[in-house]
Amino acid sequence: LRRVRGLLGSRDRFLLGVMDAVLGANCSRFQVNLTQFISLQPGQRAQIFHRDQDMFGTHPKPFEYLVNVLWAIDDFTRENGGTIVAPGSHTWDDMERVPEPHETSVVEMEKGSALLFLGSFAHGAGANISNRSRLGLVISYCLGWLRQYENQYLVMPPAIAKGLPEDFLRLLGYAIHEPNLGVYE
Repeated sequence: LRRVRGLLGSRDRFLLGVMDAVLGANCSRFQVNLTQFISLQPGQRAQIFHRDQDMFGTHPKPFEYLVNVLWAIDDFTRENGGTIVAPGSHTWDDMERVPEPHETSVVEMEKGSALLFLGSFAHGAGANISNRSRLGLVISYCLGWLRQYENQYLVMPPAIAKGLPEDFLRLLGYAIHEPNLGVYE
């Protein structure tokens, strides 16, 4: 966790502004969908291409349901499994189509960098052919009226959450989504 300290800091307002611009038109507030560290070990094979938005079903979507921020805790390189993306895949008519190799790019980035991508964007971790692990942190945000992939009320139970700032609690889902989703009496 010491390696993560300082990654968010001043970038918070910018990232939350992006979330509001992409998600805000279709909800009264957005929320954290999941947080996860992804450690790619030496010899690990490439991940299959997928779209994170499919966790809400593969039916056609007229708008984006989620946005991911992938933080590089270590440098991301082609050799250690840098994320492979399919630029433009969020616009494809066939959301189940798997990209061809010529339609993909490897994201190489220095530690501390972040990759923002839509939930409808086809991607997957590359193979780690290096002799070192590669660590990344994903913070995913979704529409406030969706059930989060990760149950934030168990991750951050009320006994702990009660001492946290209000804006942070809203991001975790401790808020009512207009007009009345999530009410508790």
